[in-house]
Amino acid sequence: MKMTTEGDLIAVAPLLPAKPSLRMVLRAATTADHEAVDSEFGRFDLTLRLSYTQFLMAHARVLGVLEGAVAGIWSPWRARFPLLKADLAELGVTVSEGKPLPTRSTAAQWGALYVLEGSRLGGGILAGRVGPELPKRYLSATHEAGSWRKFADALEQAGGSESDSWRADAIGGAKLAFARFTQSATETR
Repeated sequence: MKMTTEGDLIAVAPLLPAKPSLRMVLRAATTADHEAVDSEFGRFDLTLRLSYTQFLMAHARVLGVLEGAVAGIWSPWRARFPLLKADLAELGVTVSEGKPLPTRSTAAQWGALYVLEGSRLGGGILAGRVGPELPKRYLSATHEAGSWRKFADALEQAGGSESDSWRADAIGGAKLAFARFTQSATETR
């Protein structure tokens, strides 16, 4: 309650904290998972053909499977696995897509897509570290102007007002995607 200068009492609504965006929830919940991926993939030297090929192979074991699991969830989404396969083919390696990863729910698909779309941001940075004679279609397939914002808006629309269990499933999907990448990089040692 608050008193006005005229002496009347008025009710003042308490300031309630805004519900954090789904993107921020995912980011906070997967920080350690993201750091594990960065640590494992950070040991590859992208200027050396063999190390870079191993880096791409570690991605290939996961990317096609994850992309198959999220295909169709967001219409502007663009797959990068064909670009990764082209880079590997140029390096003399043939890969197949593998079976799509079964997803528990639409929320889990959005969580995995959050990881895939976020990796586009990092890919742009990594593309600059690739040796000049090496192919880098996959890493160079970054977001077009405004597309990260469009994705963030779509993510929020998909689950921003959903239940805590929906958000938990989205977190689970993101954690699973990060774990798959970390495991693949670890197996490439």
